[in-house]
Amino acid sequence: MLIKGRLGPNILWPLIIIIVIGILSGLVILSGGQGIVIGSMGGVVILAIYNAVFKRYTSLSIDPSSVASVRCSGPIVKFRFKSRPVKSLGSVTVLLPPDQRAKFFQMFDVLFPERLPLAYRESLKRN
Repeated sequence: MLIKGRLGPNILWPLIIIIVIGILSGLVILSGGQGIVIGSMGGVVILAIYNAVFKRYTSLSIDPSSVASVRCSGPIVKFRFKSRPVKSLGSVTVLLPPDQRAKFFQMFDVLFPERLPLAYRESLKRN
């Protein structure tokens, strides 16, 4: 299966570090100590710009052996991977448009047999 979408850099750890530095700076100032505010909000803005600049449109090829689990909630489908198609990409969430849902689930069941939740497979058999 081929999924097209936007893929950006992993900013989780830099964001956590910026938040921790901001909290520690605030605690130092609140405790009455002499402190310098690091400017963690500026760091968040820089990360947002970094994410926007390095975000790119790409396609991911997903084969059945790389999918660990599939979770569905209405039109939202979430794939978790055993072997990641891209480094630091552990899962993909897809929101299906109303006009493509039935066809997507039918084709998905053909490409990835027994991966859909039971309620979805039963619904496909009824239709």
